[in-house]
Amino acid sequence: MEKKISKGEYTKIRNDVSFRFFLLILILGVLFFLPAGTFCYWQAWIYCGILFIPMLFIFTYLLKNDPRLLERRMKMKERERPQKLFVKLSLLFFVATFVVSGLDYRFKWSHVPFVVVIIADV
Repeated sequence: MEKKISKGEYTKIRNDVSFRFFLLILILGVLFFLPAGTFCYWQAWIYCGILFIPMLFIFTYLLKNDPRLLERRMKMKERERPQKLFVKLSLLFFVATFVVSGLDYRFKWSHVPFVVVIIADV
């Protein structure tokens, strides 16, 4: 069994997780709302809520109950070259999805009914 975590280590982990969480919010906000040209993009607000609220609960739970696990998960990186390439390509498509979504909203390329948006988010 692992030894108890010190207050200094706990504070470092908490600060690192908090910084990364808020950085993610900022980055995804830019990726959604800048291409959309407005903050009135309600579908993006719903998606962000669905994404960030559970993430906040998970971070809070792990920080309280198993900060070492949270610390290990934050440090995970791929070691093999093909996996690194796969992660980079996945990130590219991940980012493109948000940008295209915002552009779609701005230029009204498609119309998705409210019910379909909600069902897709659930």
